[in-house]
Amino acid sequence: MESSRTAVTRLTAECRLVEIDGAQHGFAVHDDPLYLNPRSQAWQAFVIGTVRDWLTS
Repeated sequence: MESSRTAVTRLTAECRLVEIDGAQHGFAVHDDPLYLNPRSQAWQAFVIGTVRDWLTS
């Protein structure tokens, strides 16, 4: 996470770093690749919703 936090401060384009406590990188959930765990499903929905809102705002 630290390298991402540093990168965000250096970017000139609009950006937003979204940190999800306990989640793994991006869309991937390596411990639950089929997203059967409700927590994995919630993380996935949050990430997709955040990206959708950013792209449509």
